[in-house]
Amino acid sequence: MLQYFKSVRSSLFFLIVFILFHYLSKSDSVLSIEEIALLVKEFFERYGLIAVGTLSFIENIVGVNAFFPGSIVILTAMAMTAGDPLLGLFTYFTIFSFAIISYHLNFFLGKYLSYKNPSTEKDLSKKTQIELWLWYLSTFWHPHFTAITCVITGSEGFSYKWFFSRMIIAGFLWNSFWGITMYNFGSIAKENYDLTIIMYIYFIGWLAVDSYKYFRTSSDR
Repeated sequence: MLQYFKSVRSSLFFLIVFILFHYLSKSDSVLSIEEIALLVKEFFERYGLIAVGTLSFIENIVGVNAFFPGSIVILTAMAMTAGDPLLGLFTYFTIFSFAIISYHLNFFLGKYLSYKNPSTEKDLSKKTQIELWLWYLSTFWHPHFTAITCVITGSEGFSYKWFFSRMIIAGFLWNSFWGITMYNFGSIAKENYDLTIIMYIYFIGWLAVDSYKYFRTSSDR
């Protein structure tokens, strides 16, 4: 049993962290999402790009962003730069630069918690490589899923080079998409959608995959 918990410790740890933050966000022990959103708006209006970078960093940290207003940085910052292309570019690169720092932190956190040996990417089939590219491209559209993907990549033992090449491309594409969209059409996307159920599915699915790998390996011994 101890070996099992060791094999799934990364996925189990982040599932527990997410449950904890979700519980806190629904309780009266911490600020509500609405109260945090107001503080974020005031922080942004007072400190500008410094606030944008700080908020982008927080928004992309796994677990912490479970009760942080989703995409509030892009929605607020990029929409408010409409009509000023230079400010829009500065804001975009600030958001993306600080997001990259968070991506790295998530990746190395996954590495630290992992018990697995470094992955040999060269042994992966072409089909698997394509599927992994699609995984990155299909999860980097939202900071919550991006954070989990970076953690899983580190936890699964993939090399930094493998991670960086996919992270930088998928991150650039999706951040550019949302940046341009909010710059031009920010007023049509003011809603902060609740993705809690999908997040639970993602975390539980990760735990299920790790459990399957453990029991399959155990049965082969």
